[in-house]
Amino acid sequence: MKAWLLAACTLILVAGVWAADSAVKTGTLKVGTPGMAVTVKVPKPDAKKPLEVPVPSGKDAFLPAGTYEVSKVQLYKQDNRGQAWCLNAISDLGKLRTFDVAEGQTVTLAGGEVLKVKTRLVVTTDTPKKIKGADPAAPTPSPARTVTVYLDYVGQSGESYGPKVMMGTAPPPARPIVRIKDENDNVLSEGQYHYGAKGFGGFG
Repeated sequence: MKAWLLAACTLILVAGVWAADSAVKTGTLKVGTPGMAVTVKVPKPDAKKPLEVPVPSGKDAFLPAGTYEVSKVQLYKQDNRGQAWCLNAISDLGKLRTFDVAEGQTVTLAGGEVLKVKTRLVVTTDTPKKIKGADPAAPTPSPARTVTVYLDYVGQSGESYGPKVMMGTAPPPARPIVRIKDENDNVLSEGQYHYGAKGFGGFG
């Protein structure tokens, strides 16, 4: 809630700067997916870096006509206990990466559900180490192969959310259960999700 209040105050502040200049022609940005927020890079007069302005669904942003870049997309949803859960898309934002605002017009950004699971396989081969003092005639050990499966959740605009589900702004204390189902809702496999050393996830 505090984040949304801060976002609203930032939007009011930015709108006030533009309102002081009657020559600025503005349009409207609307987030059309409930529970989705986009963080927009907004140029600010006399500032070296643009403002990072979060725009949640249900809040219109009035922007000068032009082209804008999105730096982050977030999906929020509350469970039946009122706890907010969040998915983040940062690197691959698909069609949400940039958008144009036209004078007097409204542009609507949509993404999120229904999410599709995209998998990436990375195969690595570890060269076996030679043991000092080993018999030269001994057979060479076979190289070890590691197959890593990376999961991404892809939204309707091609934006890719990482599998690290956040409870509010922090990872949940308990590892969630991951289930893979077929089109008939039959569970094909399930396991407990864990976070990798580099921030990637897996389950087993």
